[in-house]
Amino acid sequence: MKDIISKLARDSKGNIIETIKIISHSMGSAYAKGFLKAVMEYIQKHPEECNGINLAEYDFAPWELWIYSLLYIDSQGSFKIL
Repeated sequence: MKDIISKLARDSKGNIIETIKIISHSMGSAYAKGFLKAVMEYIQKHPEECNGINLAEYDFAPWELWIYSLLYIDSQGSFKIL
């Protein structure tokens, strides 16, 4: 994770100015959530390295989501599209 964070663009004050975008489809949404969890844990443990970082997750047609809705934002703030 440190390697990914260290390669993100920064402003003159050292703040990260890029967004890590995680895009998944179907059953990949479970893997995306696991990766996002690892990123968030790293950010919490290394706040000085991650100042200004933004995360975005987009799940396209996540597995079995049709049961609930065609379009919604889940409890973790992920925008879902079928």
